[in-house]
Order: sequence, then C-alpha cells, then structure tokens
Amino acid sequence: MNTIYKRRITSVSCIALIIGGLLPSCGPYSFSGSGLPGHIKIIAVPLVEDRTPEFAVNEKLTDAIINEITRDNTLKIGNEVGADAIVIGTIISLEDRADTYTSQEQVESYRVYVTVEFEVQDRKKNSSLWKEKWSQWGLYKLSDGPTREEGIEIAVGKIAEDILNKTVSGW
Repeated sequence: MNTIYKRRITSVSCIALIIGGLLPSCGPYSFSGSGLPGHIKIIAVPLVEDRTPEFAVNEKLTDAIINEITRDNTLKIGNEVGADAIVIGTIISLEDRADTYTSQEQVESYRVYVTVEFEVQDRKKNSSLWKEKWSQWGLYKLSDGPTREEGIEIAVGKIAEDILNKTVSGW
C-alpha cells in the first residue's frame, strides 16, 4: 500500500472514532427543558389558601396557575385523586407600598406586593419536588393608570409564571 492511501485510512479512522465517541454523549440530551421526573404527567392545583383579608385573590392566583400550566402544555391538569403531583400554596401577605411621589410629595403610584409560599409534591413518590417563598409586585396609580386590582393581577401573573418555570424547568 502506498503511504498516501495509508494516511487517508488513518485519518478517516480517527475521524470516525472521534465522531463515534461524541455521538453517544449527545443521545440522552433533551431539548424539552423539563426538570420533571418522567412519571409526572398530571398535576392538581387545588384552591390556594389565603391568609390575607383580601377578597378572591386566592381564586385569581389558582386560576392563573392553571392557565399557565395549560398554556405551557407540558403537564395536564387533573383532580387531586388521580394526579401525579400537586401544587400546594398559601398567600401569606398582600402589602401596598408607595412607589412614586408628585412634586408636592403626594403618593402618585403604589406597588402592591403579593407574598406566597408554594410547594409541589410528587404524589407517586410521596416527596417534595420543591418548596419556595416568593414575593412579586404590580404597579397601580391613584388616578390615570392601572387600578389596584390590575396591580394585584400583574403580581399574581408573575407568581403563576414563577411556579410554572420552577415546576417544569427547575429554575
């Protein structure tokens, strides 16, 4: 055999070995981004507990979580009896804080902070997937702008998004 032919065979063999060694390491990787165990397909979202005197914020938050999970389509919503996992949450506090002032030192806008604690439990393995406390806010104005209710809805939407991300992505 001539030397050029031997070099080509050696080069091709080396490339084949390198590619062959790299391919198996790429195989099990998934682009789905899910941090969930494979057995969790159905999740239950019971009514969030509310420790504040605010009316119906727990219902808004529960609905927002269900809507986020449904929109994402990684998990299916189910009842507590047949679910693989369950989202358990409590609204701990709801607090208004001044945000901006006018030149006459009057409050112009507020931030309404909603503080919650949530846990997602794996019902099949009887363990906690994660437990976390969050505080999110929404802005509202006393005149010409978003209302306090709209500020609460903004904060609730952010919390629902946080819960979805933590559950399906592990962020």
